[in-house]
Amino acid sequence: MKTLLALISVARCACSLMQCAYSHQVPPADFQFGGVL
Repeated sequence: MKTLLALISVARCACSLMQCAYSHQVPPADFQFGGVL
């Protein structure tokens, strides 16, 4: 159960970080497809 909650919190954090970077990126597709990997 703790592992599930940890995964959910990490997923939420990553999602918010991606949304933040997405809004600040000049070409958003560049971050979405090439910036993370």
